[in-house]
Order: sequence, then C-alpha cells, then structure tokens
Amino acid sequence: FGLYCGKLCEVKSGIINIEGDLLMLATRLAGTTRYGLQGGRSLKTLYIQQIMKLLYDANCFRNDGQQNVYRYDEAQGIWKRQFPVECRRAINEVMVKMKGPVLHVVDLRQIQIELAEDQRFLEPKLAQQQPSQWIVTCDARVNLRYCNTSEHKRDGFEKMYLDFKFDPQAQLKKESVFYSFLKSSLDVEPVDAEGNLHPKVRLLLESTIYLLSEFQGAKKAFILLGAPHTGKSVWLNFLAMMVGEHAYAPLSLQDLGDRFRASCIENVHLVLTHEVRCSTLKNLNIVKGIISGDPTIIEAKGKQPKTIIPRVKLMLAANALPMLGETDVGGAFTERLSVLVFSSKSVEDRDPELLDKLYAERDLILSLAVQQAKNIIIHKLRFTEDPEGVRALESYQAEGNAVPSFLRENYLTDK
Repeated sequence: FGLYCGKLCEVKSGIINIEGDLLMLATRLAGTTRYGLQGGRSLKTLYIQQIMKLLYDANCFRNDGQQNVYRYDEAQGIWKRQFPVECRRAINEVMVKMKGPVLHVVDLRQIQIELAEDQRFLEPKLAQQQPSQWIVTCDARVNLRYCNTSEHKRDGFEKMYLDFKFDPQAQLKKESVFYSFLKSSLDVEPVDAEGNLHPKVRLLLESTIYLLSEFQGAKKAFILLGAPHTGKSVWLNFLAMMVGEHAYAPLSLQDLGDRFRASCIENVHLVLTHEVRCSTLKNLNIVKGIISGDPTIIEAKGKQPKTIIPRVKLMLAANALPMLGETDVGGAFTERLSVLVFSSKSVEDRDPELLDKLYAERDLILSLAVQQAKNIIIHKLRFTEDPEGVRALESYQAEGNAVPSFLRENYLTDK
C-alpha cells in the first residue's frame, strides 16, 4: 500500500490520520518529509482513485447505472455480467495482468462498489431502461422477436449471456432426453401428430425464455405444481446452471414477505424455490409488489431501509399451493401466479444423471425456448395457459378467500 501510493501520489502539506512506519515509507518515497496529501485527501482515497484509473485504462469493465458490472471476455468477444463475488475475482485478475498492486479482500470489496457506481464506466446501452429483445449466446447475438442472429461485437452490449449455441431449426424429437423428461414429468405426449407442442410444453418453454432473458413486466410468478419426484427440482436446477450460482437466490414466498430476507433479491436475476412451505403466507402486498416490479422497501440488517424497483423473476416448485394468512382481496395475488401442473405420479426410478443429460442438451432446449419467445412478445407477455393449472388456481382462490366462500355457503344471492 505504502509503496504503491508513494510512487503514484503527490504527498504535500496537510494532515491525515495515518501514523507509523507505513506513512513514513509513503512520504519518503514521494520525495518529501511532509505528513499529508494535497487537498486533505487520505492515502486510501488516492489509492482507490489510482486503482480505478488502472481499471479504466484497461477498458474491460462497464456498469449499467444500476449497480451491475460487466466485464469484456476477450476469448469469446462478449460482455458478461459480473456478480459481486465474480467481479472481485475479475478485478484481481486484471490487476495481476497489469502488474498492479496486490489487493486484499477489503480492497476488492471497495473497488467493486466503486466500479458499480463510477460514471466513467457507465455504458449508455446497458443503462437503457427498455429491456432488450436480444440475448448473447456463446457463438452469436440472438434476436428473440425474429429468431435471427448477428456476430459478436465489442460495442454490442447485451445484459443476458447464456452458454448455448442457438439452432433456429431445432425440433423436439422422441429420441432426446428432453422429450422423455417432458413425457414423464408432465404426463403428456409432448408433440401431437401434426407436430404441435402440447400447451404444457409451450408454457414451460415460454416461462424459461422469459426467466432467462431481459424481458420484464409480465407480473407473473411461475409455480411448478405436482407430486414429489416428478422433475420439478431438476428443472429449477437446470435454470440455476444456466444463469450461474451468483445470479439466483433460493428464497421462499415467506422470505419475500420479510423485508430483511427480501433484501437478498437486490443483486440477483432469479428466485428459484425448490419447495413452497406449508406455513401461512403473510404480507401479500410485499410479495405482490416484488412479483409485479413495484417500488419496494427492503432493509438489510444493520443498514438503512431503501426503496428499489425489483427486477427479479420467480419460479417455484410446490406439492401444494401455499396457505394464505390473509384475504387475497380481489384475487390480486392469485392473478400473479401461473401454474404448470406436473405429473401426480412420482417417478421413483428417475435417472440420477438426468440433470447432467439435460444440460448436455441445452442447445436443443434453449433453442426451442427461443422459438417460443416470439409468441410472448406478440401477445404482450401473455403466456400459454395450462388447463389443469387454471383449475388449480380457481380452486385455490375459492378456498383462500374466506369471505366470499362464507357468503356462498350461507346466503342466497340474486341472479
């Protein structure tokens, strides 16, 4: 620290609160015996400024004005979002490559925060509020509306990167592992005699591309409803593998209703819940706000509350829909759920390597999902409905709203 600052900083008159051999070394190397820095700035401040200058000169980091950092991957020629842990690792790699100072954990955290906020690193294309209809794959940029592709470009900033190769001619065939998974998990024939996908399959693919893309505004949480051991968690794990371990949070609906736990959604892309709790769900207004992307107050422990615009998207696995601890007035909460019913029969002999096999077929699976993106764009983020899921929601709303149910059972109504 002293060696680096001593070489790069002009140490002049002033007073700072650093004592001992470190300050003596820094001032001696700077060619002066005065204990201070120009403008009253501390050695730490100038140290951070010099690190930021080195990173800026490296021209490999950008931010989007929303606390997110992106790094340019020279090998693939694309920009990738760096979640906090990844970002700190990337900063260290760049410093080593540039033969900069060795950074410690505290330094890395501070630099990462500065990097996410520094206006010099702001990329206007990333800062656009309008969600992009493009995603970046390992070999091309893919337009979700038209299913066409273009080459990677250094100035082609897109927020979403997915590690697969897009095939616009992809077809769901019986010999694929994905076909077998759909047939056993959804208990349907995935493709009819005319080659049309079953509504359940379309909903699964539509929800997948919505979750993995930049699309916002559907105001839906997707629930995979069915018996245990039917593949619900396998699918959630597949999504987790596609976005990466730092891009999702395994929170429950009950967690979202807790303002302290809800703070975990701030820097993640998805909430993936492997089991919806049977305990009652309270604070529906908070949960609805998060699903809808409404301004929401969150509070990390030990920090001041703040208001955010949630951009997180949700998919949950459940054996049964959650019990409501308060009346769902007007069905506002239920309307924000999209239910896909899985098989009612558990698959006890499921292949333990199924997840790895599905991931190996990710080119096929995500190409099929991209093909469905056009439908949800045209229909303004309205998704295919699963008839079984619709009936389950109707029953759920009727049971959950105690007042209308009581009136129907005890009073005659005019028709």
